[in-house]
Amino acid sequence: MNEINLVAGKGAKKYDEKKLRLVRIVAVLSLVVATLLSISLFLLNTKFSVAAIKREQTQIITRIASYNTRAAKLSIVNNRVIEISE
Repeated sequence: MNEINLVAGKGAKKYDEKKLRLVRIVAVLSLVVATLLSISLFLLNTKFSVAAIKREQTQIITRIASYNTRAAKLSIVNNRVIEISE
């Protein structure tokens, strides 16, 4: 009867508390990582979405087209100036 160790329960309780603390830390860290990943994927999706790329493409094409017409007009004017100066 004297061999019963009642102090051993405290050590096991501390071990369980440490395990619980570790599990909580891992849970919070995984939540933070998941949140950061979802936010970064959302930002990447909005920045590089297909609609945004197509919109930029049409804007660039219209700018290039306007530059082509300006270049053609300048070429015609330059040719006329050269003909007049001769």
